[in-house]
Amino acid sequence: MAGLMGVRTVALFGPTDPARWAPRGSHITVMQGATCLCQSWGDVSRCEEKPCLEMPQDHLVALCLANLKEAAVRQGIPSGCLVTDYPVC
Repeated sequence: MAGLMGVRTVALFGPTDPARWAPRGSHITVMQGATCLCQSWGDVSRCEEKPCLEMPQDHLVALCLANLKEAAVRQGIPSGCLVTDYPVC
């Protein structure tokens, strides 16, 4: 929904195909875990390790902060202010 409304979005994907299911637009950032090696949804449900759901937290946090900063710049929030002090949407 956020993507449809034009809001900066970080879309997270595991075993599903972001080329098919990700929201579209320049305001969308897609992050996906390791390539899923399972051949079917049955395989996914039996997979114990689920590497396709593993995402580095530091990378995810960096993407989210970059999106917040870009939104703040677009809204003219003064440099040095905490982005969280302002509504970004």
